[in-house]
Amino acid sequence: MKILIPGGHLTPALGLIDWIIHNHPDTQIVFAGRIYSQGSLKQKAIEAYEVKKRSVPFIPFKAVKLEKANFFSWLIKPFRFLLSLAQAYKIIREHQPNVIMSFGGYVAVPFVIAGRFCRIPSLTHEGTRVVGLANKIIFYFSSKIAYSYSPENYNLKRYQHKLELTGTPLRQAITSTKSTPQPSWIKKINPNDKILLILGGNQGSKVINDLIKSNLEWIIKDYIVVHQCGRSNKLYNYASDLLSYAQNKNFKAERYYVREWIDEEDLAWLYQHASLALSRAGANTIEELVYHQLPSILIPLPHSHFDEQMVNAKHLSVRKAAYLLIQDNLNHISLKSALVQVTKNRQIYIKNLKEIKTSMQLGSEQKIYNILVSLSQ
Repeated sequence: MKILIPGGHLTPALGLIDWIIHNHPDTQIVFAGRIYSQGSLKQKAIEAYEVKKRSVPFIPFKAVKLEKANFFSWLIKPFRFLLSLAQAYKIIREHQPNVIMSFGGYVAVPFVIAGRFCRIPSLTHEGTRVVGLANKIIFYFSSKIAYSYSPENYNLKRYQHKLELTGTPLRQAITSTKSTPQPSWIKKINPNDKILLILGGNQGSKVINDLIKSNLEWIIKDYIVVHQCGRSNKLYNYASDLLSYAQNKNFKAERYYVREWIDEEDLAWLYQHASLALSRAGANTIEELVYHQLPSILIPLPHSHFDEQMVNAKHLSVRKAAYLLIQDNLNHISLKSALVQVTKNRQIYIKNLKEIKTSMQLGSEQKIYNILVSLSQ
């Protein structure tokens, strides 16, 4: 069987790829993804790096975003979309996959549609609690729809015949029961040291970066800070800026670590040893925090599609499994209050996360693979 995976939500795609490589090494996989996560800022996407690291062929692909645009952009978008559809059709004809595995996102739209024209079946995974515009289009053309949460979240009655409850694939290193070595770039950690893990994603969050920078002096008195700040773009070099600031302030290097991106092996160790995390509230990050029962302060990205990240954050905060911090309320006082509250109630958060973890759909990779096999026959 040969599977074509178009770029979209990356970490569940990597989770499925990891599982297939380990359990079905004869299965072929090709991945079509973005070179830039933010084209206008020339910020390189992490997709090529992570996919090639797994020795999976990577095909560069430029798709058309379906969301916000000015009037002129909307005039030319139909023509650009037709070009991307033609490119997706060409890739499918060249690589001859048996099935297309979509994890949503605008990159997947032309592939699922072109696959329909080529009579190539497709499976689409919905791993969030809110269906985005891309998946609303993709669902119509998909052969099957896998989902992670209660179908009431999605209003998919019209697609009842396509639905399969699978849960969300997690990266193999994140779920491994093997002992994970301490990252080589982290100096010795003492037993009483507390680690604060900052997760801004590969695109980074300037808001979170600025928040940590302006409060770093007092934070590192209580915590060793490991900060995933995001890749540089033509406007900002987040890592360089943060490191220069820390060095100019003479902060101890062993109290503050900055990484553009944290590989999953190192991230697994941090999930296991961190005291708490401060993060955006993307669905896949939430899944990993729950899996490792790591208490967190969640700062949802405002104005995300249908307020998806707020929905994710509230799902944990109302169960007292995470602390919700609204971006408009970010300041020195609110951050300090959040850190105090999560530290004070850490065991309560862990207990509640453990209860939520019991409802997670496990074995999602096997379920998804079985559907792919059935579609490809």
